[in-house]
Amino acid sequence: MSIAESQALQYLSDAESYGSIKVVTRALNNVDADTLKRMALKVANSDQDAIVILGSSNETTHLVAAAGSNLLTRGVDVGRAVRIAAERAGCRGGGTNSVAQTGGLPRERIQEFVRQVRDALVHDLSDKS
Repeated sequence: MSIAESQALQYLSDAESYGSIKVVTRALNNVDADTLKRMALKVANSDQDAIVILGSSNETTHLVAAAGSNLLTRGVDVGRAVRIAAERAGCRGGGTNSVAQTGGLPRERIQEFVRQVRDALVHDLSDKS
């Protein structure tokens, strides 16, 4: 396990809770897209009730979101949430129901974008409850 993956697991202790669901959000600096994806997947695979949304800005900006398997059976689709939020920001993004990413976001809006994806996923879950 890499240092970045170990650090990502520690984010679970600060996760927001929505019933049994844990939502991890972080806006980081200088983390590339591949590392963000590994970090998000590590958390989602470690906690089946977790949604993870990680953004980073350096030369370019990236955002990766992932969901644990219990949430996938409840209909969570991070690909859809990322795609919709990316389109609102004038970018492209998407992926599967379990993991998605986008890039090219305005640096000053990365935290806002992380919140938008979180809000969309939490709203979807509350509609399915």
